[in-house]
Amino acid sequence: ETWQDVTEAEFTEVRFPRLIGEHIYFSGSWTGIENLYRIERDGNNLEKVGDSKFGATYASQGTDHTVYYQDYTSDGYQIASCELSKLKIVPFKKQKMPIESFINKMQSAEKGLPDLKHVSTEKYRAKNYSKWNLFNFHSWMPAFVNIDDAEITTGAGILSQNLLGTTFTSFGFNADKQYSREKYNFKFSYQAQWPVFDVEVKTGNEKQNTDGYFINQKDTFHLYMNANPKHLRIDFDIKLHLNFSRGKYLRRLQPSVGLACQQSDAYTYNQTFVSFINKEMIEKRTVVREVKGIDIKSLNYSLFAYNILRSAQRDVSSRLGQAVELSYRHTPIGGWDYGGILGIHTRLYFPGIGRHHAIRIDNDRHIKEHGEQTGTFGDYNSYRSFTDYAKFPRGISPVSNDELYSFKGDYIMPLMNPDFNIRGVMYLKRITMNLFFDYSKASQQLQVSETGERIKKTMNFKSFGTELRAELHPFRFVFPVSLGYRYAYIPNTKKHYHEVLFSAGLAGLMVGK
Repeated sequence: ETWQDVTEAEFTEVRFPRLIGEHIYFSGSWTGIENLYRIERDGNNLEKVGDSKFGATYASQGTDHTVYYQDYTSDGYQIASCELSKLKIVPFKKQKMPIESFINKMQSAEKGLPDLKHVSTEKYRAKNYSKWNLFNFHSWMPAFVNIDDAEITTGAGILSQNLLGTTFTSFGFNADKQYSREKYNFKFSYQAQWPVFDVEVKTGNEKQNTDGYFINQKDTFHLYMNANPKHLRIDFDIKLHLNFSRGKYLRRLQPSVGLACQQSDAYTYNQTFVSFINKEMIEKRTVVREVKGIDIKSLNYSLFAYNILRSAQRDVSSRLGQAVELSYRHTPIGGWDYGGILGIHTRLYFPGIGRHHAIRIDNDRHIKEHGEQTGTFGDYNSYRSFTDYAKFPRGISPVSNDELYSFKGDYIMPLMNPDFNIRGVMYLKRITMNLFFDYSKASQQLQVSETGERIKKTMNFKSFGTELRAELHPFRFVFPVSLGYRYAYIPNTKKHYHEVLFSAGLAGLMVGK
């Protein structure tokens, strides 16, 4: 638990030290070319290892008394090796900077070398930089990027990161009609202090347009609806990012608490009841229906943690690790009463049979508490409740539930690494395949309207199938894009399910949970 300096501080950069036997091997550039050197543990006897023409770095020891390193060539870095007993070792005496002969030679060849001893600094006076300089817009894109969910849709976006790297801001316009409620998006994350403060605002409208005739068990009616209620959602979260990563494992613990507010305008529509006599339509009465605006104020609490083995470039997923999340959400501060929902998510990674193969196992469960009663649906009372936390099997549409357990098992493997390139159009890096099996058990407590009797309904769902994904970079896009296909077979209904998959790797933009 003490520090000991092996070498003195100097101008030459030394990098990537590795302890091999009784020597410390590292990369240095005293001659102007980065090469391998070694020194004894006590700092004596500096020696040069080999003599690469263009440079060598990243020394490491194999299990067979061999030193591996990267040798720089005209084709880039190449892996090279040499037995420890056969290494070319040359004693080396350092020259003090900056009077080495090659530097003097380079300086004499320079034309118009500036005289740095007589530079005036009057026009470049130093001044304090305020930590409240929060905005520095640096990028825009002709697409809407949802970093948290790794989704890209049509639209536009602007990104900002201040010079201190403590504040992140984004403005976005989502042109996808499926996301009309969140057409305009604003995100702000302040990370200069603990805890981290995140604010997200989404606003837009949801077009309600219906004009047609409908028949239920009792009536025939004409429904006319033409409204554009405005929606507003604000999420405010306080998080603690506790990073315990060390060595080959990535470890993080993140507790958080948040407030979410969602509101929308009320609107009305006309429902005209009709009857048909001798094929002639007769209007009986028109009723003006009112749809109340949404008013939800919820508090959210979560605890997220993971312990993940670092992955190699060729790994399609982590080969060993654990992740767990506990989440609870309820509405105790006014607005609509949605009850509450308690959820737990666990994920386990294990190595597969082949190289770079991985097994991923998810176990999720949630339990809902009923909110206020909204009326009746058929013979049963209906209540407000939150959307699902756990997910149904792939290929199966969700059904109403109060409790849901979900198991998802994936065997993930690389199929090929084609390294195929169409200049300026596409670079195809890798093709992967998933074999999966999903199972869910859903239950619901139904209350009979007339008697108040409670009936528990339980349903089981299964699906299995495969997923094929191609990882590529289109049009020299810096982040990888995944394009794929999913096939699922549902034994319950003996149906086949097909789906096109699309996602983008956005970890380089911002690291979230």
